[in-house]
Amino acid sequence: MAKPTKARAALPTSAPSPAIRADAPTNRTAPIILVVLVLLVFGRIVGHEFLLWDDKDTIATSGAMNPPRLVNLERYWTEEFGSLYIPVTYSIWLFLAFAAYSPNVDPLGLHLNPYIYHAASLLTHVATALVVYALLRRLVRGRFAPLLGAMVFAVHPVQVEAVAWASGYKDLLCGFFTLTAVWQYTVFLQTRVNDPEQMSRGTQCRPSTSPTGRAHYIIAVIAFALGTLSKPTAMVAPALCAVIDIGLVRRSPIRAIRALWPWVFLSIACAVWTKVVQPGAAILGGPMVLRPLIAADALAFYAGKLLWPLRLAIDYGRRPPVVIGMGWLYWTWIVPAAIALMLWRIRPSGLRRSLVTSAAFFIIGLAPVLGLTTFHFQFFSTVADHYLYISMAGIGLGIAAVAHYAAERFAAGGISANPQRVGAAVAGVIILLLAALSVRQAGLWTDDEKLNLHAIAVNPESTAGLQNLGEFYRLHGQLAHSRDLFTELLKTRPNSRLTHNTLALTLLAMNDDDGAIREIEAALDANSTLPPGVRVDDVADRRRLATVLVARGRPAEGAHHLEICLQSDPDNIGIQKELAHAQALATKRAK
Repeated sequence: MAKPTKARAALPTSAPSPAIRADAPTNRTAPIILVVLVLLVFGRIVGHEFLLWDDKDTIATSGAMNPPRLVNLERYWTEEFGSLYIPVTYSIWLFLAFAAYSPNVDPLGLHLNPYIYHAASLLTHVATALVVYALLRRLVRGRFAPLLGAMVFAVHPVQVEAVAWASGYKDLLCGFFTLTAVWQYTVFLQTRVNDPEQMSRGTQCRPSTSPTGRAHYIIAVIAFALGTLSKPTAMVAPALCAVIDIGLVRRSPIRAIRALWPWVFLSIACAVWTKVVQPGAAILGGPMVLRPLIAADALAFYAGKLLWPLRLAIDYGRRPPVVIGMGWLYWTWIVPAAIALMLWRIRPSGLRRSLVTSAAFFIIGLAPVLGLTTFHFQFFSTVADHYLYISMAGIGLGIAAVAHYAAERFAAGGISANPQRVGAAVAGVIILLLAALSVRQAGLWTDDEKLNLHAIAVNPESTAGLQNLGEFYRLHGQLAHSRDLFTELLKTRPNSRLTHNTLALTLLAMNDDDGAIREIEAALDANSTLPPGVRVDDVADRRRLATVLVARGRPAEGAHHLEICLQSDPDNIGIQKELAHAQALATKRAK
């Protein structure tokens, strides 16, 4: 009698399991290969600086981290920051600040060492790649196929943004917890199989009271909860688990719902609190009837970047008004429709089921940011590389499924080892090519100038690229360049409060007080036109305007703006003193 083996989930297939070659990587070797690959590709980011692209506001100059104090931990759990409620992410950033903080400022005037934060990003990505490998090992037989899928997840160039961007840590952390939840839920499902062959045959699984199974389920729920508190995108975790449960384990939808119904309530709660703190009321998301086409356009764009990962940038400018105005959405839907048709026609049925599950996993991972509902980043673009982080596990699953199917066909047909070696060589070349492109892409994240010049080269009207580069030039004394970039940006974004304000700072540095007054007033007007839910506090803008007005001999106008400031912050001693000074000058001039 053959010795019984431990049950493992496998893709449904009618072919025998692939023969394991003597030189195939062992279970112990595969994770080491994966870790080394990730470190080689992304190791250089540890030496990168903070960027103007969110890093300064969220980490580098954050008052709660300069210096870090544990008392600030309560703020992260009771308040939203940057229109997001992500207390787990901010808590980890705060703890990292204790190691990164120095009482002395660096040449850029910062107290926090960016290397600590980039190292945390690198290690989290390593951990997530290992989680993806563990998940694929549960879903795909063979030794090489799961490793191949995990390597594609780990080093595809679209992952560079989340890993190399310090502020992208929220995507990494959310991805780690979400995929851990899916992995542990899959392990939980396996503990409910009594027959080692049941899962591969796709038959109904009988309930098990295994305490080990309950432990995996509890770990999955905890990971899911931590994911939602790292970034709201984790709300897709129940749907991802259901896709694995129904698509690959092949349990009935009723059984999947029974296991996942508590998760749904947390997902709904996450969606509600996200909408409250990030209403997106000022974002032009397009008519509701067109939003499915906007989502299809986003999927078509992502499909192109997956197959041809060149010209990646922080801001593609693919906003709903642009997509609608250019008419792209009326034909780009053909791409995801054609892919769906192709997947549906694949034979055999086992491979088709695996690839359809992979595609569903990919789409669900992107669902909150496809444009079906508005979100803040749509001010720049509906699509962004860092949104793909979780979904890339679905791509890894599809690649692993294809690799396993090819290996089984070789083994079943008695084909010699040469074609298998050729297939392995081709896969290796693809991984090396993806790794080389990622190394190149990571080099663009070295500094603000390089990153944003590239963004403008990809998208000449890039709001983020022009804004960040203009600010970079202002901070480095290249004022004419800064003024020209902001002026160019205002041609396409005339109501941008931020651009008017930063142009005003540039003009002040160029001693153009009248121009600065004009730009600050434009910033105040732009802010006043925003819906109340997204309108920002303009006290700082008005105080700056009052200071310039008083300096230009217009104290009465300055006093008027300070009186408005005092209505918002009546106990501010600084504003009270400035107002008294402006009023005294106005009285003196009146005499």
